[in-house]
Amino acid sequence: MSKRIMIVDDAEYMREMLEDIVETYDASAMYEIVGVAADGVEAITKYRELMDAGKRPDVVTIDIVMPNMDGVVLINELKKHDPDVNIIAISALGSPDTIDRVMQAGAKDYIIKPFSVDDLMGTIQSTCALDTGI
Repeated sequence: MSKRIMIVDDAEYMREMLEDIVETYDASAMYEIVGVAADGVEAITKYRELMDAGKRPDVVTIDIVMPNMDGVVLINELKKHDPDVNIIAISALGSPDTIDRVMQAGAKDYIIKPFSVDDLMGTIQSTCALDTGI
């Protein structure tokens, strides 16, 4: 069964790059992009739609700095709707304070931009494994 991934980032090039990496990294791993959002408000709507359709994402990647709703607020909002949501924050902000706020909000991991393809996919794989108990 494929693992469902949702991407949330305000930069179109980053959304496209993440989609490309996830979809082409390892065909046998079977990752599927089920949702993409450009900001936190859109992400909440999309996440609810996916849950209602029985396509709950196994992992949601979230940028921290976005218009309308930043990543920390989005993490808190998603946790209200689904306490078990698995979130990986991806940001150029690497200060210990920012990382601490994100992790306290409920992210499972934090990736600092720029990142390598292997780091991204390793983090996604380990987060999916946590979800399934593998």
